[in-house]
Amino acid sequence: MKIKKFTLFLASMLMGVMLLAQFSSYGQNNSNQSTLIGKVIDSKSGESLPGAVILIKGTTSGITSGLDGNFKFKTKETGAQIAIVRTIGYTSKEIEVNLKGGNIDMGNISLDIEA
Repeated sequence: MKIKKFTLFLASMLMGVMLLAQFSSYGQNNSNQSTLIGKVIDSKSGESLPGAVILIKGTTSGITSGLDGNFKFKTKETGAQIAIVRTIGYTSKEIEVNLKGGNIDMGNISLDIEA
């Protein structure tokens, strides 16, 4: 079980690094930016899910969760948006967010294991 989780973690991290390398938000203007903050967890065990991808749908704004499942990223997107949270072996989740600047705490985002 630990090997499977580690393999999933490595694959997720690789996906996230590739995503960030391709769609970096480096150099964005800080005015009117929103900062999304949260933690991705397993819905049954409550364990953190490292390497999960958090992305604003239809944009290049996103990041991967850290080893503790936490994430924090800035986006220049505004208004009603959809945040997509996904990782290998789990069902993706779409969450509505209203981006109006400042910090937006998304709390714990629980993902279900794929059937």
